Amino acid sequence: MSKLLDEISRIIASPLSRREAFRLVSRAVGGAALGSLGLGRVARALGPPAPAQVGCPSGKTACGPICCGSDQTCCLNKDGTTATCCSSSQTCCGGRCCKGKKCCSGTCCPLGPMTRRALIGGALAGAVTATVLGTRGGGATAVTNPPAPAPSCPAGTTRCGTKTPAVCCTSGQTCCGSGTTAVCCAKNVVCCNSKCCSSPGRVCCNNKCCDAGPSASLPCTGATKCV
Repeated sequence: MSKLLDEISRIIASPLSRREAFRLVSRAVGGAALGSLGLGRVARALGPPAPAQVGCPSGKTACGPICCGSDQTCCLNKDGTTATCCSSSQTCCGGRCCKGKKCCSGTCCPLGPMTRRALIGGALAGAVTATVLGTRGGGATAVTNPPAPAPSCPAGTTRCGTKTPAVCCTSGQTCCGSGTTAVCCAKNVVCCNSKCCSSPGRVCCNNKCCDAGPSASLPCTGATKCV
C-alpha cells in the first residue's frame, strides 16, 4: 500500500496534464487491485513501469529517477518513464528540453518567422536603448523626454468639438454641439443644433432658432421667426 501511495504522489507531483495524471493513477490503482488478487502478471501489464527510487539532497527535487535543482524544471514524457531537468531558458517537450526552439505536439521544432522577427525586434530595441544611454566623454548621456505637443487651444480656453483648426471657447462662452460642427456661444445665448441663436430672447424649437411664444412655460407654442 505504501508503494502505491508513493507512486500516486509521484504522478500527482509530475508536471503532467490532469487527464494524463488521472490515467496513470487509474493504471496504478488497477494494477495494485489485480496484484492483491494474485494476478501479478496482469497487474504488471496494466501498471506503469516502476521508476527507480531516488533520494534527492536538500535543495533538489525528485524528477522520476533523477534530481532537479531549484533553478530547473522537471520534464517528463507522457508515461512518466523518461525524465530530464530543463533550465529556465529551455522548454519541456515530451521528456526533452528544447533550447532556442518551441514544442510542437511533443517534438522540438524551429521558431516560426513571427517569433524570430519578434526576437530580432527585441534585440534592435535593446541596441537603440544602449546607444541612447551610451557614454560621451566618459560620462553618461542624459536622456530627456520628447517635448510635449503644442496645446490645441491657448491657455484659459477650452476646445470645443473636433474641428481642425481647433474651435476654442473662452470662459464666457459655452460649447454648442459636437464633432466638426461645434461652435462657441455666449452663455446667455441658446445653443440650437450646433448654432447659436442670435439674441437672448430666442429659443430653440425643432432645431431652429425662434422668437419665443407668449407662454413662458411653453415658449415654442406660438413661436415666430424660426430660422
